[in-house]
Amino acid sequence: MAKMIICSLCGREMRHRAKGLCGTCYMAQSRVMGTCLRCRKERPLDTKGLCNACHVMEYKKKYNYKGPIRVCISCKEEKPIHAQDRCSACYHIWYREQNLEQIREKDKQRRKDNPEKFTKWNRNYYRANQDKELARSKKYWRDNKEKLAQRDKEKYAKERKASIESSIDAYHTLNIDEELVYYKRQVAELKAMIPDFKRIWVNEFLETVYRKRNSKTIIKFLRDILRLINYLKEIEREKYFGGWNTIEITDIEDCQVHTGILKDSLRIFFNWLLSRKKITNNVADAIPTHPSNLRASKVPGSLIKKLYNKWNYADCNLEERIAGLLIMYYGLTNDELRRLKNKDFLNNMMNIRNQSISLDGKLSIWISEYQKFKAGRFFGVNTTYFFVTAYSIPKDKPVSIGHFSKLFQSRRVGSTPSELRKAMIFFHKNDNDPFHLAFLFGISPRGAARYFEKLR
Repeated sequence: MAKMIICSLCGREMRHRAKGLCGTCYMAQSRVMGTCLRCRKERPLDTKGLCNACHVMEYKKKYNYKGPIRVCISCKEEKPIHAQDRCSACYHIWYREQNLEQIREKDKQRRKDNPEKFTKWNRNYYRANQDKELARSKKYWRDNKEKLAQRDKEKYAKERKASIESSIDAYHTLNIDEELVYYKRQVAELKAMIPDFKRIWVNEFLETVYRKRNSKTIIKFLRDILRLINYLKEIEREKYFGGWNTIEITDIEDCQVHTGILKDSLRIFFNWLLSRKKITNNVADAIPTHPSNLRASKVPGSLIKKLYNKWNYADCNLEERIAGLLIMYYGLTNDELRRLKNKDFLNNMMNIRNQSISLDGKLSIWISEYQKFKAGRFFGVNTTYFFVTAYSIPKDKPVSIGHFSKLFQSRRVGSTPSELRKAMIFFHKNDNDPFHLAFLFGISPRGAARYFEKLR
């Protein structure tokens, strides 16, 4: 770190740059007179051949720097400060008000010095705009401040709404789902990595049993298949290139010991293979049935009580309140939250998991408030999905899968959505009814029963 010195040129206590000078004086000493490459004027130049003013302009243009962000003393809004503790618009208005007579005198002097540069059109234009200069004066601005601000706000809202609607229309005319194309390409690449004798049966399984599954689920299944196959390649190449009937239960168990537990999708595949191909080895028994989400909940009961009181009785972010109560009351997952649509909330009812659920009275009111907030925040643009962001609106797509985790983290909730949902499953387990648990949280009765078997 540079030491502090008394600059030999300016006499200020500053950080030492070189030759006993501070940074400002050192740069000033290194400048030489010449013609600026940008403004073509004779001025002291830096090493790049620019004067000080042009150097600042190039820096702002390169890094899109508009000044420090502070509250403007004129409009009282947080904006980039241009000069005199004012934003760019307020500064130019203030400067014109303070120096209006001097500006006019300078214009008159320029006309006298260079009459050939000021044609008749220029003189008429100046006279025609004298009223405009007076309109921007201090008195006019004070008398009509609210009126002018409202006019500018309406103009911006109109332009913003038109640009958003045009971008949505342009995206819909393409009629292409880029995300779906990406996932399908990834599925094709994973299939190509499976040996031929095994790929035939995997393709048939995906075309029959898994034909209605989404691309993400298929990708996870194929990755587990490849994890098993690549392990067999290292152990015994005959089992890698051969058919599925060459694999034994011990191979599945060894694979899980070295690479981790295989998912339920592989157990479904091997059961289907047993009934379809009539293989002699039922290797599905080697894959455990308990899911990974049966670990103990990390969310204490005191935090659940605190969040319940906060979301029901205290002032908090509306989006956080609705998302948290939907998880707490109805056990919605991140994917179910992001895919909720405006039409799913009608007449104090919510359509979810192919059924209509009655909403809590307060929650229904907050949902209506959030829909009104969206209409005002995004200038009345109609959207399909209930939860939106400024980035998801133009493409009319759901928010990202991690949106609610980031929301909970930024609002310092103290838990992720998935951990809160898991904690509520453990809380409702005390009802001693697996079918009620399955209905409430949208899980299978078999999965709900495993909670009781594991945690009884």
